[in-house]
Amino acid sequence: MIYILIFFILLLFTTISLYNSKLRYILYFLSVFILIIFGSLRWETGADWIPYNNFFLLNDSLDKFLEGGFEIGFAYLNYFVKSFSDSYSVMLFVVSSIALLSKSIFVLKKSDNIVFVIFGFYCFFLGDSFPVRQAMAVGILLASTIFIIDRKKIFFLLCVCLAATIHVTSLFFIFAYPIFHLKWSNKKIIYLFLVCIFIGFIKLPIVILSKLSNVGDLGFVTAKLLYYLEDGADQNTLDNPINFIVSLIRRLLVFTPLFLCRKRCEAYDPNYNGYLNLLCFGNAIFFAFCTSIEVFIRMGAYFYIYEIFLLAIILKVYWPTKAGSWVYLLLILYFCIKLYGALSAYWDLYVPYYSIFEYVPRSMH
Repeated sequence: MIYILIFFILLLFTTISLYNSKLRYILYFLSVFILIIFGSLRWETGADWIPYNNFFLLNDSLDKFLEGGFEIGFAYLNYFVKSFSDSYSVMLFVVSSIALLSKSIFVLKKSDNIVFVIFGFYCFFLGDSFPVRQAMAVGILLASTIFIIDRKKIFFLLCVCLAATIHVTSLFFIFAYPIFHLKWSNKKIIYLFLVCIFIGFIKLPIVILSKLSNVGDLGFVTAKLLYYLEDGADQNTLDNPINFIVSLIRRLLVFTPLFLCRKRCEAYDPNYNGYLNLLCFGNAIFFAFCTSIEVFIRMGAYFYIYEIFLLAIILKVYWPTKAGSWVYLLLILYFCIKLYGALSAYWDLYVPYYSIFEYVPRSMH
């Protein structure tokens, strides 16, 4: 399977870079190139193929693109590509390039373990080889983290506005600026998690929305949120208490090493604390809304990517020690699990991988 092949190629590149850091930039850009080509050559493979494919192919004027139901930035991007090519593969190339290269701006500037990070992108998010609007928005917002670190508010806000023209939920990332600079202790983070877990377990958002739906001025807003609630109800498996608890335990287990290594990693990279804050905030949103409103879970997705940078710092800190090889092995195993999870979300749409050179009709949804 091609997914396994790419996994081992990126694993090899990561291992080489750990032993010979002089090769890291060559290996990084080679990895990015592989993932962009991998995403560009696919055909009827991946989620949301039908709406994006139809949006590009069935519209031929700017007015039609703007009326197509997507954000203005994404509409203009499709129109721009359509103005010089009718090939949807070209559009896939552009989208994959934007998603990965925008992330690379931050990776190359702020990470010392860049090949490991691109390996993480692949295992967590399939390397943006199957990008949707949110993947591009995440890339722009990740790049904006540079301005959060440097405390340049205006440039940060401009990046958020740009990302919002691709996916409007990007506006929620505005909270990242103050959250990054907070000094939260592990104890405070645990308290936050407990509160959000309780909110999610009793499905408090559903109760509140049901009450507010009867309020006149708020009726439209809550009705819209209730629509999202009902629309995602069939796909939400976490409203089952057992599934909720299993997902909860799985996520909390990830935070154990992140908390235990915090002091040592902060000494190596002062940004570790900020990345941890953002990851915790994203997971707090998940805990609070995973049993109710799916659209809020999507907003939390902008913060999950920072886990990769936290793990990259941990590996960099412990690699020179006797425990370094064991830490690396555990991370490889964890990446295997994450890759399987990413594929299994839409297994029938990802497996097998079809390219433009081997068209096989597939039932898309």
